[in-house]
Amino acid sequence: MHDFMVYGTRGTEVYAGMSILNTMEMFAKLAIMGFAGACTIMLGIEMGSADMPKVYRYADRFNRISIIAGLVSCSIIVALMLPVQHIYGIKGTLEGECVRNCMCVLAIYCIPNAVNCIKVEGIFRSGGDVRYLTLMDAGSIWMIGMPLTLILGLIFKVDIWYVYAAHIAIELFKLPLGQRRLRSRKWYHNVTEAVSSVENN
Repeated sequence: MHDFMVYGTRGTEVYAGMSILNTMEMFAKLAIMGFAGACTIMLGIEMGSADMPKVYRYADRFNRISIIAGLVSCSIIVALMLPVQHIYGIKGTLEGECVRNCMCVLAIYCIPNAVNCIKVEGIFRSGGDVRYLTLMDAGSIWMIGMPLTLILGLIFKVDIWYVYAAHIAIELFKLPLGQRRLRSRKWYHNVTEAVSSVENN
């Protein structure tokens, strides 16, 4: 929401361009979210059978595959840059320049976003690591994303694609946090035993 507050200060052309970009961002995330969902199901099945070595092995495998998924998403965004401008008839306009430059940023953003999304939505969520996820997500938005967006956009008034690049800063902030959590294996919480204990009481 704060992003579009900044975009709105740059005029209707930039705001329209960022609305188009928002659609592309959702498109880029769609396949990643589906992949994360598959990860959640597969890990959940193995957790139900209490085969923890297999759970950790799957988690490591999904973590490695997430890099490939990010590179694929990045390639798709790059390939769509010119077609999107033609479809919306914005090539050579201020909107077109805004969309083109921000799609370059989006292409870079896709890689760390895929890695983080599959960890957060796929691995950690299946392990019931809700508290850590909340702190990591809220911290990245309130400590990094929102201040950076508002400072760059409203105080320094830099070009809009630099403001949009705050999305990358959020993902880069989360990368080491997620990787350290994955290696610690503290993301797994036996939710089944917790529920049984509550029911028995």
